[in-house]
Amino acid sequence: MRKDEHLLKQYYSVQSFHFNQKKKWGIPLEFFRHFIYILIHINRINLFVSFFAGYSSFIPALLARIIGKPHFIILGGTDCTSLPEIRYGNFRKFFLGYCTRKSIEWSTHLFPVSENLIDTEYTYTESINRKQGYKNFCGKNLPPFTTISLEYDSTQFQCKTIKTPHSFLCVAEINEANYYRKGIDLIIELAKNFLDCRFTIIGNTGFPFSDLPENLTILPFIKYDELVEYYSKSEFYLQLSMMEGFPSAPCEAMLCECIPIVSHVGAMPEIVGRSGFILYKKDVNELIALVNKALLADKLTLAKAARQQIIQHYSSPNRLRLIDTINQHLQH
Repeated sequence: MRKDEHLLKQYYSVQSFHFNQKKKWGIPLEFFRHFIYILIHINRINLFVSFFAGYSSFIPALLARIIGKPHFIILGGTDCTSLPEIRYGNFRKFFLGYCTRKSIEWSTHLFPVSENLIDTEYTYTESINRKQGYKNFCGKNLPPFTTISLEYDSTQFQCKTIKTPHSFLCVAEINEANYYRKGIDLIIELAKNFLDCRFTIIGNTGFPFSDLPENLTILPFIKYDELVEYYSKSEFYLQLSMMEGFPSAPCEAMLCECIPIVSHVGAMPEIVGRSGFILYKKDVNELIALVNKALLADKLTLAKAARQQIIQHYSSPNRLRLIDTINQHLQH
């Protein structure tokens, strides 16, 4: 969001509003605050851009529809899914799903960060909703869309030190909801089965871990700029999530020449390409076999391929297409 906001400010006068939805009881107040904020600036607004569909996009979508202004939504993941088994996805909740659906249906143009957010079949685990993607939860007369993947700076993220042999890293916000969604349970099982390897997870917000193997280190969040050091030291990067949209951490790690081992969800298979390893089903035995295969692979070649995969596909200025589409609507 910060990157896109910076991009927009290079071309337009931008008024930014941050919708705080961390406290559920405060959401009605945020709706009111958002409504008043837009009314104050209404005479200077030519177009609305929402980062993700949901509570934060509902008031802009409604007012844009009333006053006849374009409204774009950048779709990122949770706004296109419903997985109640892991308490993930906007569409698993009635009111949040309603706000998400109406925002999407009323928008002028959609910008999903990956094709899998449009319409896809979920096969990684047994799920109530095998059909995922916003088209499966919204009406039939939907606005046009343009898929624009995220971008990553290959000069900011590059390997700066010698890799620690047999080292594995995962960066994820660890809380009760994310313990299974981010695949933390699988990483713990891996550590127990590969005692000669080192595992590190960054992003614990206070989850009460117990009985961890000695070769697994759990760290709290660190500064964004310091992640490069951890990426650079790690030989492999693990993203074993049960659901993702377009996660950034694997891309940043791959630019630092980490070999990715990811689950077959979201955009991760297309992110990895042939430069890493993909777990097609959530199964510990299959994962152990996959890691054994990774440890015996030509790691130097794969590490270089991982970096080139991101440079080739996700480092070009493709997000300028957002600007092109905005300009087309403003000219009308």
